[in-house]
Amino acid sequence: MGMFRFLPTVDKVEARRHWHEVHAPLVAKIPGLAAYTQGDPVERIGAGMTESAETWDAYIAHWYPDEATFQAAMKSPEWAAIDADGGSFVDMTYAPLVAVDERVIVDGPRAGFKVVWMGRFKEGLARTDASDYWTEAHGSLRASTGGLKRYVQNHTTKFLWPVSDDDPGYDGVGEVWYADRDAYLESVQSAAGVRAEADDANFADRARSWAAVVDERFVKGP
Repeated sequence: MGMFRFLPTVDKVEARRHWHEVHAPLVAKIPGLAAYTQGDPVERIGAGMTESAETWDAYIAHWYPDEATFQAAMKSPEWAAIDADGGSFVDMTYAPLVAVDERVIVDGPRAGFKVVWMGRFKEGLARTDASDYWTEAHGSLRASTGGLKRYVQNHTTKFLWPVSDDDPGYDGVGEVWYADRDAYLESVQSAAGVRAEADDANFADRARSWAAVVDERFVKGP
């Protein structure tokens, strides 16, 4: 999974068109790629980092059968082609790309009103403890809020580009789908939703985390 900003020297409308119409077909050619989504941010939700720090132009996700297939894909001419093309519109100075452990908490269709949460774990809390708490305690609490069509947690396992183990960019990505905005609002404003929001403080650094509504497009698969 990853996120990035467009180059400040490139018109955002043209950059997004290029990403959708030119770059996406190049990515779809990567050998071994099982599925690929592009996520266009629609709006910011809630508190968190400063507006400038949390405003991203694009979210991406790739799926591969296994890590060996992915490693081979990164060495392919097709991957070199997307790197070359990306340099024409992506700000590569900070474009966090990570491998994740995908955990489906509520199974259902990837369709409807989608919210993503880019989370950082609390400092001083062991990564495994925070990860386990997010799944075992918080996951069930969030699922109890009602109205969720699908809920997936993506736990960072490896930091690929260009951040290091000391700065992963984010520790996890939560993805939640609702039927529509009204269903989302009803869920988060419910008593269970308020409890889930408060529970974030038990494992997440809310000052360095944020959420956004995204328009998700499947370019390939599943």
